[in-house]
Amino acid sequence: MSKFEKIMLELEHKKVAANTRRGIRTVLSGVIQYAVRHEIVDHNPVRDLSDIEGTAKKPVAMTAERLSDFLAKLDADKAAVRTFLTTSGSCSERASGSARLSLFDGATST
Repeated sequence: MSKFEKIMLELEHKKVAANTRRGIRTVLSGVIQYAVRHEIVDHNPVRDLSDIEGTAKKPVAMTAERLSDFLAKLDADKAAVRTFLTTSGSCSERASGSARLSLFDGATST
């Protein structure tokens, strides 16, 4: 068993999600492939690993209460406000629509 197989099995035993393990395998493969191209190693053993089975979990929507709490925390984070907001108004105001921007501002409906 290769070191890469051991790493992937350890991640599986730690219940790391299949999509996360696929991402890790992709990064490892990219690094080793770089070494192959520069003739540091002869071949990429990550490509020999078996497929990772598992399905993605269905996304769960935030409740209105959790969304409100999240937006309040964003409003309280000065760095997030500077980075995230490009117009006046708080995150919670933007979510409620009181300061919402629209791609169709000024457009008339027919």
